[in-house]
Amino acid sequence: MIVAAPGSSSRLHGPVAGLTTGLFPGLARGHPRSLWHRAAADTLVLCRGFDIPQLVATGVVDVGITGYDVCVEWSLARAERLVLRALPAVRTSFVTYCTVPGRDVRTIYTEYPAITRAWITARAGAGEPRVVTLHGSTEGVIRADPHGAGVLLVTSGETLAVNGLDHDIPLMATDVCLVTRTADSPVPGVFDLAAMPVLEMPSFMAAAAAGRKRCGLMPGWIAVSEQWLDTGARLDSGAVAFHRPDLVVRPELTGWWDFGSVEAFYQSNRYLQRACATTTRDRSRGSHGGD
Repeated sequence: MIVAAPGSSSRLHGPVAGLTTGLFPGLARGHPRSLWHRAAADTLVLCRGFDIPQLVATGVVDVGITGYDVCVEWSLARAERLVLRALPAVRTSFVTYCTVPGRDVRTIYTEYPAITRAWITARAGAGEPRVVTLHGSTEGVIRADPHGAGVLLVTSGETLAVNGLDHDIPLMATDVCLVTRTADSPVPGVFDLAAMPVLEMPSFMAAAAAGRKRCGLMPGWIAVSEQWLDTGARLDSGAVAFHRPDLVVRPELTGWWDFGSVEAFYQSNRYLQRACATTTRDRSRGSHGGD
């Protein structure tokens, strides 16, 4: 089995390395510039995380490990479905719409153009904003454009807050996943694919493909659940159950939302991650005598 995983330049390299090191003994002792490793009949290839869906689809590798967001973007851009399977959570983040409150948004900057267009199609009363593709470090551009917004990958939310992008709405949660071309195991190898749960595509992807507008753009309405709703219904994040309850940080926060809902996941994880980031920043300032 040939397995592709993110290389050292990828944000997911560190988290995924904990998994691949266990599967490929001796990997940690390899040369730092080596991009492949062999263990018995299995081979590990390290490459760009965004290239992994393409390598899987063309049959260059049998299995890929990369971000769920990367696979969804690739599938939407090429109208081609891959099979995604859940792995243990290592770096949960959100693909998030963000802007300055009150803006008349005319341009959306993003490294997820296909996801952004599908989400716009699925929204109610979205209009037709221009979508501009960038490749990271986008918050400053969004802040400088008086009609700008963004669809970005967000983990702690600290960069958004520092740049004044206070209106943020998560579109989907993302973490590492395993990707193959088909549901059947390509060849025997290091992964028992039959035992791994299959992940569905985001609900707004299906709504966009069907030409239906289901998702309202307002605080408290998030298109992240994989459940089907009747045509014209909106996704109430406080009522729809989150499809990966194991990812909700414990203890779970309580509020107007239902226990185990999409909103419970968002509020619990965002609060704790931002609190941790703030604590770390305050400690750093204290050690340097303040700003």
